[in-house]
Amino acid sequence: MTKENRNSADFNSTKGKDYSKYFDFTDAKVISEQEGKTTYRIKGRNVQINSQPDYREGKRRGKEEIEVLYHFEIPPEMEDFGQGKTYHITTYGCQLVQKAL
Repeated sequence: MTKENRNSADFNSTKGKDYSKYFDFTDAKVISEQEGKTTYRIKGRNVQINSQPDYREGKRRGKEEIEVLYHFEIPPEMEDFGQGKTYHITTYGCQLVQKAL
């Protein structure tokens, strides 16, 4: 059976749930674009994209030499930096965290 003639019932019975409907954004409409932020209307919801990933930058990243600092100290005036603050990190794609053994 080829991918083209496989219907959703076949897909559900052999692989599990078909999640492709959750990623169908064919009806998405751009509502506004300003200051690097784009707002889309998708299935009755507004979705704001603050910044899209730069794939060229990502391709260049990793080709430079990596500098590893094993011994460092936090200056006393920086020890309380960020105390009581919160932050938000958004990542795109796979992130690798390497631990030293």
